[in-house]
Amino acid sequence: MRSIAPYQQIELDLLRRIISGEWQLGALIPSRRSLADEYNVELSTIQRAIGSLLEQSVLRADGRRGTFVAKTTGIGKEVWSGDNPDAPTVHWLSSGLGEPQSKRKTIALVFGDQVNVVMGKPYSMILLNACRTHALGQDRRFLTFYGSPSSDEEAENDPTFADLVHALRAKEIDGVIFGGYPKGLGQVPWLLASGVPVVSGHLLPKSIHSDKCVCVQYSRQELIRMGVDGLARQSCRRIGLISDLRAGDTQYLAACPDAVHFREALDELGLEYNSDWVWDPCDYMPIGARYTVSRGEAEGFQALSDLWRTLNSEGQHLEGIVVMDDFLTRGCLYAALNLSLKIGKDIKIASSANRGSDALHRFERDLALMEVDPAVLADEMIRMLSLMMEDSPHEPNVFLKSRLKLPLARATL
Repeated sequence: MRSIAPYQQIELDLLRRIISGEWQLGALIPSRRSLADEYNVELSTIQRAIGSLLEQSVLRADGRRGTFVAKTTGIGKEVWSGDNPDAPTVHWLSSGLGEPQSKRKTIALVFGDQVNVVMGKPYSMILLNACRTHALGQDRRFLTFYGSPSSDEEAENDPTFADLVHALRAKEIDGVIFGGYPKGLGQVPWLLASGVPVVSGHLLPKSIHSDKCVCVQYSRQELIRMGVDGLARQSCRRIGLISDLRAGDTQYLAACPDAVHFREALDELGLEYNSDWVWDPCDYMPIGARYTVSRGEAEGFQALSDLWRTLNSEGQHLEGIVVMDDFLTRGCLYAALNLSLKIGKDIKIASSANRGSDALHRFERDLALMEVDPAVLADEMIRMLSLMMEDSPHEPNVFLKSRLKLPLARATL
């Protein structure tokens, strides 16, 4: 059977979008990379479709500025398909066909950087699939970007962000979901400066005030309280905390005072608080350094090793530790093995963890887990973005409920 080639199908649809009025004369069309993501095809397929329209003078390329609509009248395309070459099925589009259609809404999923996608599994993959499914169900376009500039200078000079910058300046994005950890404080403000609503799945500094920005997250205060409660139920009286208190920048401390929440949780149960039992892995790295899986494990290993040895030298002994990250916890578990400590006997650990994550594989049965569900987080972020894109009333911030899972066994490592 003689069928329409993929690039011809896309060429037809690009013509349809011009003829329908979605792209007006002189409009800057989406970048080739964005179109490849939208149509789920190889970049070469998009380049061939656009190349054909450039040859017909329907589109006009203007160097680094992009590709523009050059003609909206007197245009058309004939494509043949079918089993019989003498009597083919003819697909034809021209400027005389079709009524103008309203522009489809476009949502963009923007990760802090590529590391977020690898480090954040399964959360990042669940968020990606949830956004794509939502877009298809609501007849919305969906774009994905792995990184965002923190300033106009970065936007102009770093080619890594070229597609995102192009899409925002061409007004082809109607809303952004920001996933993963921000690489810097400027990423979300830079996105907001473009005028689109932004929903973030990560804690933002109090300095960011905008009715176009909503934070959806699991409450760290609740997670810490759950961790302390879980260890107290296992008869722990002396409990410590290992947490990334600065989250990459000291300005976050005012928005995320884990140490304060930890002390409050201990006070509620009548347990002793000691600042020497609060350990910040950020002390092992320069502020703003990139967070990776291997570095997270290394920090956890170093944190528990130093904390345990320091306290032992002072004649103190911790019975339990709350760890606010599953990769930090994995490092702590390796440190416990190195120190010949038995999890559940010599030391008990409560860890924050994503439901479905394999970061703590083989150790879950020995840990108290403050479990968060990435699927619930993804659905709520999409719901909030939909409300904002429709200018509907919405909450300024959303905090979701997690659940506590106590250890099933007290086995050695």
